[in-house]
Amino acid sequence: MKSLPSFKLPLMAPALLLLLCCIHFFTLTYAQTSHHQDDNNHRTLNLFQKETRIINGIEATPSRYPYMVSLQYAGSHFCGGTLIAPDIVLSAGHCSGAEQDLNIYRVVVGRYDLTETWKGRSIKMKSEVVHPQYNEESVDNDFNIIVLAEKIREDEGIQFVKLNSDEAVPVVGAATNVMGWGDTNPIKGETEVSDVLMETEVFAVSNEECEMSKGTVATSEFGQVFADLQGQITDSMLCAWAKDTDGCQGDSGGPLVVAGNTPDQDLLVGVVSWGLGCAEEEFPGVYSRVSAQHDWIREQVCGLSTEPPDYLQCTGQMKFTAPPSPRPTTPKPTAPLPTYSPLPDGRKRLLVVVTLDRYPEDTGWSLATLDGSDVIYENPIGTYEGYDKFKSYEYNFEVDGNLFYQLKVKDHFADGFGG
Repeated sequence: MKSLPSFKLPLMAPALLLLLCCIHFFTLTYAQTSHHQDDNNHRTLNLFQKETRIINGIEATPSRYPYMVSLQYAGSHFCGGTLIAPDIVLSAGHCSGAEQDLNIYRVVVGRYDLTETWKGRSIKMKSEVVHPQYNEESVDNDFNIIVLAEKIREDEGIQFVKLNSDEAVPVVGAATNVMGWGDTNPIKGETEVSDVLMETEVFAVSNEECEMSKGTVATSEFGQVFADLQGQITDSMLCAWAKDTDGCQGDSGGPLVVAGNTPDQDLLVGVVSWGLGCAEEEFPGVYSRVSAQHDWIREQVCGLSTEPPDYLQCTGQMKFTAPPSPRPTTPKPTAPLPTYSPLPDGRKRLLVVVTLDRYPEDTGWSLATLDGSDVIYENPIGTYEGYDKFKSYEYNFEVDGNLFYQLKVKDHFADGFGG
């Protein structure tokens, strides 16, 4: 029996934010003719990355998917999400920011073009709840509830989407829409993310047919190898496929919807989860099936939202005073903190302390080599919010000690610092 794939959350450090928000190794076999072969003439390898699922899509119509959000760390997009209540976002479990600095983990709503930082809102995350049965190895129950620090107001024109509770929806062959700001290049190793929201249409595939998927997929080390999905598709997963189009890296956590004529008629049926490659002919994309965990999602919304949607009929349900799985706190050390481990020869540690004025939303900065050829880190204007005023943040980097660096501070109105 094949071993289940192992799952790893990406490193999202300030100096290196990976748009590939889910790295997952999948067990493959390839024909082996050397003297190391076993009795079946195959060798088991952990080579292939389960890609976090828009390839060959089109630009979405602005405002068509007002419930679509971008999860960002230090101003950079890493996953998608779906607004399901005025203060609740549903995303993927592997998109959890549990190990990140909440001060620079934001949920961006109402923004079609991510470069237009003056549009929409960037909201802090208050807390999050990953599904208690989320399995990092099998990627089963890949759900994450994100509670926003502020709720969306009705006058902002940002809508939330309805959750699908019907296990028979979508029917096999039904058209569904997936959207995101992820990779648009299907070539492995070449990433071209989109600034504007992209969408594509894919068609629901039965779990049984999905499990029968097999064929060759590309790996960076061994080229084309053979893989299959036997034993990998659970009842909490939903598969969808269309020729030459798919979600890809950076689309994880975003919505799969059965689209109506208007946004308020859309139905959320899935959450972008994983797949073997992007737009592979033999393999559908795999999504987390919303109907399978509808009761759990509803329970979280009813318990955590300050204004749950009427259709969920939350009246009389107990409110949670805190998320069921609160983020662990780090106690103050009773002994001196350990020293850093030695750096390789030529490497130096660089500490940047940023203290903001009374207008933090107008401030941005970047760290680069002196000639500007290598941007080590950038916090664009709009990363910080009004409630960051007068706060200080520390950023630690490991750099080449033989080079010189420039720190550029940007002010939106170029009128200097105030306060």
